[in-house]
Amino acid sequence: MDELVAELKFDERLSDALVRHDGPEGVVLNATLAFERGAFDDAAEHARPEVLSDAYTQALRWTDQVAAAA
Repeated sequence: MDELVAELKFDERLSDALVRHDGPEGVVLNATLAFERGAFDDAAEHARPEVLSDAYTQALRWTDQVAAAA
C-alpha cells in the first residue's frame, strides 16, 4: 500500500490515512472497513450507524453510476 500511495501522489493526510489509518480520514477509513466486514459495534465507535449506512449506500450508488457510464 505504501508504494501504491507514493506513486499516486496523494497529499500527506490522505497518505497517512491509507497507509497508517492516521488522522480524521483514518478514523473514517477504520469505520468504513469495520462496517464492510459487519463489525457494526466497532464501526459505531467512530460514527453513528445510520450515518455510516447512508454514506455506504450513497457510495455504492455512485460506484454503480460510474461503472455504468464507463
